[in-house]
Amino acid sequence: MLGVFDASRGWVPFSSIARAKPSTNQYGTEVADFILTDGTELKNFGPIWEGLWRLPTQLIQAEPGWKLCDIWVEGEPGMRLTPIIAWAYCVDGEIRPVTPCGINDGLADPAMGIFVQRPDGAVESASSWGDGGTFHNPAHLLDHYVAREQARRREAEGAANA
Repeated sequence: MLGVFDASRGWVPFSSIARAKPSTNQYGTEVADFILTDGTELKNFGPIWEGLWRLPTQLIQAEPGWKLCDIWVEGEPGMRLTPIIAWAYCVDGEIRPVTPCGINDGLADPAMGIFVQRPDGAVESASSWGDGGTFHNPAHLLDHYVAREQARRREAEGAANA
């Protein structure tokens, strides 16, 4: 059974953690606060490590037709669509897509967010931290980010030439 050890409570299985949130201790170190299913809060609990937040507490089978949209705009812009087989309700309260390669297709949470293509072809954000919005299709999503990246580069070149 997966879990964490707390000095005052002993072994705490992940299944008893309702949610987690990032916090900072008195030394400025990032730590996790856990809220347990019984309402108890464990404060300043150990250092945060990347994978903790993405640990699923529940998996829900996905309906056919949902796909993860993985886009990139650096170098040669491109996109990859991967079938979503399940949805993961994670420790941090986020619901993330699961592909055959894992949660978020085995990738860390990208800064721009996670995007999924619905069975009707439209694309929407599936993360609370990234850019929101709905796009007509995956090509529209990619065009949006390519244009944004081009504008960012023009701005950076203008600032460098000033």
